[in-house]
Amino acid sequence: MLATDVEFGPDGAVWVSDWVQGWNGEGKGRIWRFMPTEPQTTDDGDVAAILAGDWSALASSRLAHLLGHADRRLRLEAQWELARRGEASVFEAIVTDQSQPVLARVHALTGLCQFARRSDSSAVQNPLAVITAAVADPAWEIRSVAVRNLGESWAGRADDAGGVSAAREASRASLIDRLADDSLQVRAAAAIALGQLGKGSEVVVQSLVAMAERDVEGDHVDPHLRHAIVMGFAGALDASARATLVTHASAAVRLVDCLAMRRCRDAEIARFLADNDPRIVLEAARAIHDLPMADLLPELAACATYQPPQGTMDDALVRRVISAAEKLGIPEAARLLTVVASRSDLSTDRRVEAIDALRVWAKPPQRNRVTGVWQFHSTSRDPVVARGTLEAALPDLLGSKLDEPLRFAVLQAATELGITSTGSILVNWCHDTSCSPASRAKALGSLLDSNPAVAVEVAKKLRDDPQPAVRMAARRVRVTHLPAEQVVPEVEAAIGSADLAERQAAVSLLADMDAPASVDAVKTLAAKLDAGSLDPTVHLEVREAAEKRLGRETAPTASDASIADAVAAWSDTLEGGDVARGRDLFFTKGEVSCVRCHHAEGKGGDVGPKLDGIAATKQRPYLLESIVAPNATVADAYRTTVILTDEGVTVAGILVSEDADTVKLKMADGTVKEVKVASIDDRTSGPSSMPADLVGKLTRRELRDLIAWLASLTKPPKP
Repeated sequence: MLATDVEFGPDGAVWVSDWVQGWNGEGKGRIWRFMPTEPQTTDDGDVAAILAGDWSALASSRLAHLLGHADRRLRLEAQWELARRGEASVFEAIVTDQSQPVLARVHALTGLCQFARRSDSSAVQNPLAVITAAVADPAWEIRSVAVRNLGESWAGRADDAGGVSAAREASRASLIDRLADDSLQVRAAAAIALGQLGKGSEVVVQSLVAMAERDVEGDHVDPHLRHAIVMGFAGALDASARATLVTHASAAVRLVDCLAMRRCRDAEIARFLADNDPRIVLEAARAIHDLPMADLLPELAACATYQPPQGTMDDALVRRVISAAEKLGIPEAARLLTVVASRSDLSTDRRVEAIDALRVWAKPPQRNRVTGVWQFHSTSRDPVVARGTLEAALPDLLGSKLDEPLRFAVLQAATELGITSTGSILVNWCHDTSCSPASRAKALGSLLDSNPAVAVEVAKKLRDDPQPAVRMAARRVRVTHLPAEQVVPEVEAAIGSADLAERQAAVSLLADMDAPASVDAVKTLAAKLDAGSLDPTVHLEVREAAEKRLGRETAPTASDASIADAVAAWSDTLEGGDVARGRDLFFTKGEVSCVRCHHAEGKGGDVGPKLDGIAATKQRPYLLESIVAPNATVADAYRTTVILTDEGVTVAGILVSEDADTVKLKMADGTVKEVKVASIDDRTSGPSSMPADLVGKLTRRELRDLIAWLASLTKPPKP
């Protein structure tokens, strides 16, 4: 079930809307109705009839009685009708009578709050007095509602000459007492309510500070309670009071003060960037960066030199420092980025990110690196700033021991910024066999961007390198900068490589070349494909090359084609796939949702066959057929059974078991539904539960990768 909405019916049933397969839509849906096995009855009449009736015709005594009804909708309607009538006395009588049901008193209190929020101050005195008195009620539920309503009653109300100021102070005093209530809910509501009453006296400030010290200290802090105290600080403390607490001895108080400053957009929050508690520094950074508070970005960027008392700088803080420097776009910000990149105590990912910010200095990303929010850069930036800054830092950066990703990021940025002094370093890297093949290939690509002539010379030497990834990179350089007649024979020879990726890349290179020699090579490969003499692992690449260079088109499979023809049309996906990519597709590609129905590697559903060990008994053609023509061969255990009951209800699912009395079917959501044999009007076998259009949601290369992964599942599932 993919529930999208839930509602309670007047009869006590729960109604749920179900989109079945996913948010993309399957052209179908379900409505579920859940009923209690033993429905509870009530002496107050039929709920549906009362809800549909004329509420204005009900007597006030009847409405007062309904305030304690089990159905919340009736309680609310009764409360609103009494409020419309102005029946404050009814509410007051129920609130002050502790023998009344708690729910009735809760709604009566809320009704009084409706009166208290009216603009005519003379009409709020008695309701407010009743609400204030309820703050000390023995029942915590009543105290909680009274405290919350008291805050809402005063929110936005200004003092006037009608004696409201004294009432406000009385309300404040009662709320202060509740800050130490036994109930955490009451405490939280009291802190929020004090904030709603506005700026308070020193007594209010000290009471909230004491609460922060008591309830926010330690490792097991209730986040809801902390938020409530923050709301109290934000509303009850003025700017000078908040500024005074920046140096408070308690880290808990400083943290709450910092969060309150965030809500108030108080510039004093920048002082917390120098706090000795890393948590508070991070919260200040989040406020400045995420809101954002643009005037404070220079202070945040300066945290590039921040060193916490213990441990290392939090990644979340480093990312915001980098983003702040990137937003500023001034020379000092560029220097601070090199500071981040030079810090060996930071993670490689963050140091690479700092270098990347320099690389794209002239054209920074349009989405914020941290929040993903769209950001507009009003002025163009001179890349000379980043170039000069990075060039000055290069000796120190490259003189230190950098791991490959960071080293490559530095050299790539230098290349793109036009720093030519890194050419010899890139050349040496290309030839350095102690470096990973992938990094050497990337180094050759960067060298090509900075000095194509040198890159071509280096590629000439690397075309016979022992590593396939390096040979492929060298071949790409030569293909783009040398005559086709000179390089096509090299590419053709690579099609016979022992490395799968190199063979496939070579065919794709031929497809990318627009020259007579490459077209002739594609013709030769296409002829081998037609004759059945071509290596099956490159069938797909050759078919794509023929489409691109020879104008061949892969005819779509006809709707009435035989199963053999349908499978044959996808035969180029049988060999040559990548197992790792196929596994990732199975578990993460939402369009096909394989893992929703199939179980593998200890994860997934059980609507379809378990896949662990499937390659031990099934060959690749069977695996392909089960995807492109799922109804061709369906195991009995997974064939859909469709039942029509004598009530006209259709039930479709996988047959689990049956006996003389009951048929059990497994539904698409994994649940099991029982159907009485006596109620079955008709029964047929339907198609496979595997979606017939699954192949339409995969590219040919994706299908090939999926087949490769399935073919690797030779080990049976763990018991």
